[in-house]
Amino acid sequence: HSVDIKPCNEQDCTGRPGKRLKESTGIIVGGREVKPAHNFPWMVFIDSEGCGATLISPKHILTAAHCVEKIRSITLKTGKHDRTKTELSEQTREVKKNNIIMHKDYDGYENDIAIIIVNPPIELNNYTQPIVLPTNPIFNDNTLKKKQCHIAGWGRTAFDNWEGSNVLLHVTIKKEACRLKRKDLKLITDNMFCASKVDKDACFGDSGGPFMCRDAETQIWTQYGIVSWGPAKSCGEKSGVYTKVTN
Repeated sequence: HSVDIKPCNEQDCTGRPGKRLKESTGIIVGGREVKPAHNFPWMVFIDSEGCGATLISPKHILTAAHCVEKIRSITLKTGKHDRTKTELSEQTREVKKNNIIMHKDYDGYENDIAIIIVNPPIELNNYTQPIVLPTNPIFNDNTLKKKQCHIAGWGRTAFDNWEGSNVLLHVTIKKEACRLKRKDLKLITDNMFCASKVDKDACFGDSGGPFMCRDAETQIWTQYGIVSWGPAKSCGEKSGVYTKVTN
């Protein structure tokens, strides 16, 4: 089962791929509410699993494989800000397992990536737009020069908060050398990277969401990673681990 995805860009994709409603300046642990609402219009909430995801085309959604590996069907919502309310901006799709393509070599950690095929397609509007995917297969520290990177999600705001955030949160984050215990470091491969900021990291429920960066010149947002895993009892203290989208 395979699918051919062409990255959206300004020339061949409708709408405003990678563009927000408004560029704002200055838990996801240590995170703050996304304002104005819907200012990351590619964010998708997997209502049935509590995971995040991203719209990469009107027909395709990108997430972590571990968010969809044990399900028969999922409920997706685009155009969401407050997950506890029905919002006029939201679109809902039910997707069966046969329309979910997990990486064939996913093993619980490695290749933690999946594509969800949506039918009927998502309607693009002011509240729902695709994010841009990288066109260069190389991903290193130079890739992120002059770029501000964020993670976003509705996940737990602290290790002892099981409910998660009602509203979409985001935080600025940086790629870094992995700060993990030795047993966890052994799990890191070339298909992963680490990122964090002190007391600011992805937590449970942010899984499947994007590591995304804004180009300072074009203001376009590109997704370079997918929130994958991290040490369970050190949420916000150790590095978070991300699947490389470029790989």
